[in-house]
Amino acid sequence: MILQLTWAGFDAAVDVIAAQCPRDRLGVHGVDRGGQLLAWALSERLGIELMRRPGSGMLQLHGVSVSQPRLLWGDAMVLAWIDATPGQNLMAVCKATPGTTVLMPWQDAPASRRPFVPGFDD
Repeated sequence: MILQLTWAGFDAAVDVIAAQCPRDRLGVHGVDRGGQLLAWALSERLGIELMRRPGSGMLQLHGVSVSQPRLLWGDAMVLAWIDATPGQNLMAVCKATPGTTVLMPWQDAPASRRPFVPGFDD
């Protein structure tokens, strides 16, 4: 299954996450590319510092999380645009089944799809 995300969906994800997260966080940190864009947008929206490195009291943001994040700080809060972890227990805007191919808005969907190869894919 392929899930194509859009820029309108990104804007909606920022709205949802901004409404859910507490304002007392010391900073935001993006783990992956999608998380970095979310961190930048939320930093601007909430007036919270954008952190280059993770730290205590932060929001840890993932674009797509496929495994349970390991936290070095117990007071960090993990949020994701897409939760594709096996247990799907992260705070996330959307849930996806493990194995779903997620295409971000900046990825060219047709170029990202390879043709079906009989005998290999089936």
